[in-house]
Amino acid sequence: MKTLLGPFGAGTVVLFKAQFATDLPKKTDLKKLLRTSDVNLYKSRGHGSEMISTLEHALDIARGYRSGEKRDSLSHKSTDFIVLRSGVSGNAFFQLKYAAQLIEGFNLTEKSLAYLKNLNSRFSDMKYIETHYARWVDTAERNIATLEAAGIKDETVSSVPLSLWKKEADLYGVQAVEIARKSITDWVDKWVWQAQPPAMNSHANKVVTDTVLT
Repeated sequence: MKTLLGPFGAGTVVLFKAQFATDLPKKTDLKKLLRTSDVNLYKSRGHGSEMISTLEHALDIARGYRSGEKRDSLSHKSTDFIVLRSGVSGNAFFQLKYAAQLIEGFNLTEKSLAYLKNLNSRFSDMKYIETHYARWVDTAERNIATLEAAGIKDETVSSVPLSLWKKEADLYGVQAVEIARKSITDWVDKWVWQAQPPAMNSHANKVVTDTVLT
């Protein structure tokens, strides 16, 4: 997976969603607010897109809708992202100023990303188990109706315990899905960047405050 995390395989990645390029933070603003000197801005569907898709998918799983609810699979879809040095933290001023564009930030390593990719894959496998059984029950019900409409009798089709299968389908694989989801939620909670309070000295506070108000 191409991560763009640099030669040491670690860095801070921040996801944004902006309708217009002018809505995105400027590099000078980012450097002041996040107190860092190295800022690289990328489009989410360009270089490093696999890394970004992995993070977006994890956020959808950890913070998205649960089974049985209307699901917006694009709820954490970003348009742009920045890569900073390792260990950069968010702060209240930055999060307030760009609340409409900011999706989430992460302090990452290539090893942690590779692990997340495996967790996402495991979750997909569990969802397949859950949904495939439910689809099979629907198929069995349609098969019974098809035979009846055709006037054909086949006890192996029409005499299956359909009502029992429907009850089982409500629970089948649900626990496995939630266990897989929790693993991803735990990963997100561990690697998401932590917001730090603004600098306490008056000069630093003035720089950040002026940036927010302009």
